[in-house]
Amino acid sequence: MKNRDNEFFREEELDELVEKRDYETLRDKMSRIFACPCCLNGFKHCRKYLEVFSKEEIRKTPTLAAAEAVIQAIYGNLEKAEKYASYVGDERLMKLHLDVIIPGTDRERARAALLKLAEIYNNYGILPNLPLAAGRITMINGFRDMTMYGNYVHDRKEQLKGWVKSFYGDSSLGIAEITYAEVCYQRDECFEAITTLVGIIPFIEKEGEIAVLFIALSLQMRIMIATGQIAVVYPILEEIYQRLHKEQSRWLLENFGAMKAWGLLYDGDVDTVTEWMENEAPSEFGELNMLDTYKYMIKMRAYILEEKYLAMLSLAEYLREPLRKGDRVMDLCEMNLLCAVSYFLSDRKEEAFQLIDELLPIVKERRFDRLIADERSNQEIADFMGISINTVKFHGKNIFAKLRVRTRRQTVRVAKENRLVSLR
Repeated sequence: MKNRDNEFFREEELDELVEKRDYETLRDKMSRIFACPCCLNGFKHCRKYLEVFSKEEIRKTPTLAAAEAVIQAIYGNLEKAEKYASYVGDERLMKLHLDVIIPGTDRERARAALLKLAEIYNNYGILPNLPLAAGRITMINGFRDMTMYGNYVHDRKEQLKGWVKSFYGDSSLGIAEITYAEVCYQRDECFEAITTLVGIIPFIEKEGEIAVLFIALSLQMRIMIATGQIAVVYPILEEIYQRLHKEQSRWLLENFGAMKAWGLLYDGDVDTVTEWMENEAPSEFGELNMLDTYKYMIKMRAYILEEKYLAMLSLAEYLREPLRKGDRVMDLCEMNLLCAVSYFLSDRKEEAFQLIDELLPIVKERRFDRLIADERSNQEIADFMGISINTVKFHGKNIFAKLRVRTRRQTVRVAKENRLVSLR
C-alpha cells in the first residue's frame, strides 16, 4: 500500500547532520522532506531541526518558512503561522497550500486556494501536496472544519470523485466514498454509510493508501459503536493495528492508542482507558498541540467516565479559544455537549440546560443560513430540516433581524460579505 511516511525523514541521519553542524545539507534534506506527501504528524517531528536555523535563515528560505508556518499552526500559534506564511513571497504554489492548511475564519481564502490548485492540476498536471486527516470531514482536512460542505458531498458524490482526484492523484482512491459515508453518518444515515464503506474498503486495501484505509476502518468502528454493535470493535481494532504494523506507518500508529481507548470506552473497559490516560493521553498543562484535538475529545469522555467533571470542564476551557480561532465549529459543538453532560452529572442541571439552549440555535441557524444561501424555498427548507413552514418563517425573521436586512437576497449578500456562510 502507499504510505505517507516520508522516505527522506530519517531521524538518525538528521541528528547526525545536526551534530556535525552540516546545516547546508540539513537544509537540503528538510526541503526534500517538505516537498513530499506527508502526514501532518510528521511536521511536528521536524520542529527540532528547524530550530537549528536562525529566524533570518527561515525567513529567507521559502520551504523552511512554509514548514515553520505549518508547525506554528500545529501548536495553535495562528498569528505566527500567518507571519511565516507571508515570508513565502513569490512562491505562489506554496502560498496556496498554506491558505488551505492553516486554519482560520477566512473560509473564502481557503476555498479560492482549493479552486486555484484544482485549476493548476487540470491545466498543467501539477498535483498539490496536501495533507490528509480524519474527521470534520475527511476531504482535504488538515486542521479545517469542512462540515459546511456536507450538502455538497451528500448530493454530488460522483462529481466529488473528480475533485478529489485533482487534489490527491492516485492516492485519491476511496477518499470521496469515505467523505460521503462520513456525511451520511453525521446525518444518522448509518446503513448508507456502512454500505458505502464495506463496498470501498477492499479496493483501498488492494490499491490504495494506508492513511485512507486507516480513516475508513476508524469510521467503520465509529458507526458500529453508534449502532450498538460493540462486539465488532475488537476485530476492527486488531485489523487496524496489524495493518499499521505491516505498512510500518509510524505516524499513524501514534493515534492508535487513542482510537483503542475511545472504542473500548463504550464497552466499559475501564482498565484500558485508565492505562491510556496515564501513559499516552496528551496533557492540558503543557504546550497545546492542535493535532491532539481528537485525543483531547477522548480524554474528556474518559474524565466523565471517571466522574472527574471539574477536570473535564477545565480541559474544555483550555481548548475553547484555540478551537474558536481555528473555526472548528463541530469540535466546539461536540465539546459543549460534553460540558453539558458534565454539568448535568455534577448536579449543575441549570447550567447544563442553559448550555444546550445556547447550542441548539447555533447549529440550527448555521444549517438554515446554508439552505438560504443555496436559494432553497421555505417549503424545501421545511422538508429538508423536518420542520413546519411556520418554523422556517420564524427562523428567517430571526436571521433577518440579526443581520438587519429585509429580503433573502440581502441576507445572502451580508452573510457572504461577513463570511457567515461559505461560498461554493
